[in-house]
Amino acid sequence: MTGNLAEYIENIRSLEKFRRIKETIESSDTLYIGGIFGSAYAVLLSAVELDAPGGILFVVPKPSRAETAMDDLAMFFPPDAIALFPPPDSSEGEEDPHALNMRLSLLSRFLTGPGPRITVASIEALARPVWPKKALEKNYLSITKGMDLDIREVESWMEERGLRRVPIAESPGEWSRRGSVIDVFPYSSVKPVRIELFGDTVESIREYNPSTQVSVQELSSCGIIALNSARSYAAPGGGPVPTLLDYLPARSAVFFMNPEAMETRINEIFQKTADAKLPLMYERILSGDGAAARLFLTQMPKPGDAPGFDFNISSIEKFADLAGSLASYLDSLREKKKTSS
Repeated sequence: MTGNLAEYIENIRSLEKFRRIKETIESSDTLYIGGIFGSAYAVLLSAVELDAPGGILFVVPKPSRAETAMDDLAMFFPPDAIALFPPPDSSEGEEDPHALNMRLSLLSRFLTGPGPRITVASIEALARPVWPKKALEKNYLSITKGMDLDIREVESWMEERGLRRVPIAESPGEWSRRGSVIDVFPYSSVKPVRIELFGDTVESIREYNPSTQVSVQELSSCGIIALNSARSYAAPGGGPVPTLLDYLPARSAVFFMNPEAMETRINEIFQKTADAKLPLMYERILSGDGAAARLFLTQMPKPGDAPGFDFNISSIEKFADLAGSLASYLDSLREKKKTSS
């Protein structure tokens, strides 16, 4: 059955229609693809990802649909190759801490590279502003095992940016120091890190459990981000408010699943919140915000006057019994492509 899957994907990649997808990504152009039913998008993206060196951003109408897409794509990619970019889920002017953590973590991956192979986001997550790259760079501190580090400079850096000094660092935005050991819980991390110095040299970096304070994993490096508020979103010089699209590398591809449903979703949110910025951001995104290729997937036939074609691809249910072998097979296919290129 793995052979059947290999043959199926290779057949897709050999089609003239697929060549047009590759050309669209290379030229950062626009393409409409109709006839994508059910989870067929997962099969298509697994084939396209080989020719999108900057990675793929897959945009869906609702957050609940994003969770489903993550499950579908997990059949084709290892966990660290897929990332979810959630909406802020703001409440009373403050971002939800978990959403803030996930958004900053993903942006830092793009900032320091490489980013995930596929990022999944709902249209409302994509249409919400993010921090400008310069702001993230200014508030990002990279620490590597073996480097020389002035512990007093690190303390000043964290204090100047509003990280809170506490006896025990247990929550995002907190840090503590005991002699030559600094514990810090960055806003962009799932777990806090313990940085131990020998003299001025970083001897070890370890993640630890904030509840038990026990180390759980040794790291070769870590990044500390000191941003925690939407107040940091303002673009320098009064330019356009940045979105996730501004972080995508060259030769990325953005796939929009059912764009007609996205417009409905944006209108629903606008009617509930009267937030005029959201539909404006949505229009910017559709008009080509950013330099990545834009590919629109629909279940219906593609619009008659739009550039593109209709595709017939099987859903992943056809290969459901291969859940354990799909990711490893596609990884080997990617390695062969890297070797030959």
